[in-house]
Order: sequence, then C-alpha cells, then structure tokens
Amino acid sequence: MKKEYYWFFVLILAAAVVAGSTLGIIMNYKYISEQILRERSNQEALEATAQDKPSSSQLEVKIPSKDIPPDVPQKTTNTTTSVTTQSSTAVSSAPAPANGNGNKLLVLSQAEKRDIEMMLSTVGISADQEYTQRIREFQEKSTLTITGIMDSQTLGALIKKTTINHASRHLGR
Repeated sequence: MKKEYYWFFVLILAAAVVAGSTLGIIMNYKYISEQILRERSNQEALEATAQDKPSSSQLEVKIPSKDIPPDVPQKTTNTTTSVTTQSSTAVSSAPAPANGNGNKLLVLSQAEKRDIEMMLSTVGISADQEYTQRIREFQEKSTLTITGIMDSQTLGALIKKTTINHASRHLGR
C-alpha cells in the first residue's frame, strides 16, 4: 500500500472522531446543560448555607503581615482570623488569602487536617508533636519557608513526598 493511502486513512479516522464527538455533545447538550445548572445551584445553596448558619466548629487561619519578608521570623505581628464553616465542601471552596511569597494559605476541615497528619506520619515526621511543630519540621526538611502554617507550597511538597514514598514501597525500594 502506498504512503498516501495511509495518510488518507489517518485523516478519515481523525475526521470521524471529531464528527462523532461533536455529534455526541450535540445529542446530549440538554443533559449536559441541566447538570451544569444543577451543580451551580447546589454550589450557591451550599455557600448561602455556610454564610447563614455558622456551625460551632471554628478553624483559625493565621495571615502573616504583608510588610514582613517571609524569611524573617514573625512574632506578634500576625493577625488571626476565625473562619466558620458548615461542611468540608464549603471549606474547600472558600477563597484562600495569599501570603507575602505568593503561596495560598489553606482553610482545612477536620477531615483534611487528619489526612495531612497521616501524610506527615508516612514521610517520617513524628506524631508525638503538635500539628504546627510537625508542619515546621516538614518545611525544614523540605527546605521550604518555615512558618508552621499549611500553605499551598507545603501541601504540594507533602503530597509529592507522600506519593514518592508510596511508589517506592510498591516498587520494593
């Protein structure tokens, strides 16, 4: 068979895939749009519920002052903001303020905090310390800015380290 026939066959297959995908989306557009509207209304209802009826569990997020560089130890210049949440979905979807070095501070539910504590244990951080001390120790071992606060950079490094440890165990290393 000639090379031109193969190229023609590949182009015909590509056109069939594009046409089939387009046809599938067009035929199911009604269901797709209904699902999108349903998810939006659920999200709006969840946010309204979280704002209207605060629960008794409060989580604190320390927001560092923007005038202090991230490498300078922070003392009494931190302000503490209480964040009240209804459910873990509302907590996760809340916008997180950024600290001075571009990281996002995270608002965590109790379940997310337990998961982070389990990940810290799997990467070798002793469980007999308090939560912020464990975060500081991990940040120090990972050469991150040592704040003792779980931010997006620290969480990313923790997830990466946990994944590497998990893969290494499966490979028998």
